[in-house]
Amino acid sequence: MCKNFGCTCPQCNFPHATSKCLNNVCSIDACNAGWADCDNNPVNGCEVDVTSDEKNCNVCGNACQQALFCIASQCVMTSCGDGALQNDEEVDPPVSPFMSVMVDQVTCRWDFSMVEQIYCNGACSWTGGNGCDQANADLFCRLKTGNPNSTASKFTTGVAIDKPGFPCPLGGNYGKLIGPLPGRGVKQNVYYQDTSILKNHGAGQVILTVDCN
Repeated sequence: MCKNFGCTCPQCNFPHATSKCLNNVCSIDACNAGWADCDNNPVNGCEVDVTSDEKNCNVCGNACQQALFCIASQCVMTSCGDGALQNDEEVDPPVSPFMSVMVDQVTCRWDFSMVEQIYCNGACSWTGGNGCDQANADLFCRLKTGNPNSTASKFTTGVAIDKPGFPCPLGGNYGKLIGPLPGRGVKQNVYYQDTSILKNHGAGQVILTVDCN
């Protein structure tokens, strides 16, 4: 939006920036947080994401040294993405071809926070016994939060929905094995399926929503 300085010029719009109009000329007033105008070309606005650009980390022209990466506006060393698992990593990206679940590029930990269901119908219970119970809900919380001490204060069950999720832990052709996740307190083999749980398993019981402590 063009700030009004008594001008008559049309509305000004620059990417990742606010604008001003002075003497009927549009210009950049300020860059949005985390962005900068490093080429001094107002046409493309504030074109550089200084939170992650190795050549312009935090400010224009601040290039990170070799083997350092710009993460959260700081030049830091990280082994994430180097193709080898480190002690604090769950999996090293990129993993293909199945991943619609995000991998945090700073810690190399799976981001399961948006997964909507875990299949635990009958003998496919993750924690022994049958069906979806408190123990399965607690495990779902640990997967979603990454906290090995997380528990479910409340959960709801229903039939599988036509979305990705954690499939039957017995394996088979039901998703990708990504191994036990001891950092989350999950000793079981963890499978993730980026296609429909409903289509692959049928309308079995799943935990759909969970409130985690």
